[in-house]
Amino acid sequence: MIWGNLLPSGVFLTKAFAMVLIMMWVAGRCPAARGPADADVLEYLVPLTFVNLLGVSLWLLLFKGKGIPG
Repeated sequence: MIWGNLLPSGVFLTKAFAMVLIMMWVAGRCPAARGPADADVLEYLVPLTFVNLLGVSLWLLLFKGKGIPG
């Protein structure tokens, strides 16, 4: 019974670890491939994140924690 839960978790953690390693390797080998400056990206993404957080909070408050109906 416990093996049925550990195997998918182990596969997920292995894939996540591999992706992090690949991203760190690419960022270290190709610093110019990172895209626009961090400050430019944060200027737009931080307010968008707060709007998203507010929207999700309002959704959960109005619909009592239920998701989008199927």
